[in-house]
Amino acid sequence: HTWFVRAYDNVGNYRQSTETRTFYVDWEAPTDFALISPSDGATVTTAQPTFEWEQSFDYGSGLSKYELCISGYAPIEISPTETEHSLTFELPNGTYSWFVKAYDNANAFTSSNTHNLTVAVPLPEQAATPVGLTEICSVSGSTNYETTGAINASTYNWEITPSEASILTPNGLSCSIDWNQYYTGEVEITVTGENSVGNGPVSDELLINLYAPTDTATANGDSFICLGSSTGDLYLTNNNGSVLNWQTSSDLMVWTDIESTEIIYSEIPSSTGQYFYRAITQNGACPSVASFYTQVDVADVPGDIGNIMGLNDVCPGQNMVAYNVQGIDTINTYIWTLPSSFNGESTTNEISI
Repeated sequence: HTWFVRAYDNVGNYRQSTETRTFYVDWEAPTDFALISPSDGATVTTAQPTFEWEQSFDYGSGLSKYELCISGYAPIEISPTETEHSLTFELPNGTYSWFVKAYDNANAFTSSNTHNLTVAVPLPEQAATPVGLTEICSVSGSTNYETTGAINASTYNWEITPSEASILTPNGLSCSIDWNQYYTGEVEITVTGENSVGNGPVSDELLINLYAPTDTATANGDSFICLGSSTGDLYLTNNNGSVLNWQTSSDLMVWTDIESTEIIYSEIPSSTGQYFYRAITQNGACPSVASFYTQVDVADVPGDIGNIMGLNDVCPGQNMVAYNVQGIDTINTYIWTLPSSFNGESTTNEISI
């Protein structure tokens, strides 16, 4: 039906309302309908079951909505074009009765039959072990880890031990970890599945090794040798990593790899000149670093300096008796050896005793 209003004056003039409205006289409620699932007396293992029912019709004013009614909860309003609904909240374990109301636009309704439903959600099973990088440099920023989940779990709880190693941000089946750059050592990550009943078993731990940045080590060794002699032990100090290889150079610009991963290295240079040595080291997953170098000067073997010249006979207590050997241009240091009761010191080709 439609209706409007006219206003008349005393001489019969009138003006009609500016709008017309429609209303229904509906004597019939929506048609009967029945519930489909869960069936009456069913037991479900999910806290968010899906409810389904038959469609109802209204041949007068038309359907306006459905209401899903679950014992203990306020009715849930549902569109008249829908005949199923999945809960957006979780039902605690227990037994419930439920039915559906179909409303028409005249606010008349028809109720379905009623079903009983038991919610019996088990605890989650053990969550799968987290996966992700297990060798980390402490200054590498953030790392993501994932799990394939746990049966019957709706949410997940992530944990890292020790907690001071990082800041952990969970996101369901994954988490993001921002590492503490000052922490080093072993770290464990675990995850637990959770639902409305409680927590399941903790997953097996993922063991992570967190490494400090590689220090710049210092190479050490002899600084001067003769051709044909060994460099002696070249070794590292201030080193916190493993040796990837040693390197040698003659000009500090072009470096040649030496296939040695030992912490100590030595070799016999093949020619005279300046030799520079350094090692490439790496601590765990952190970037490798070249050490500070050490310099070894290789000189020709000194020539024959001949006999010592000087007095063969001296008086007891006599001082400042001069001795010398032949001076050779390629020799810059002389080593004198004296009996224990004699005093004298020199690095040149002359000495006073």
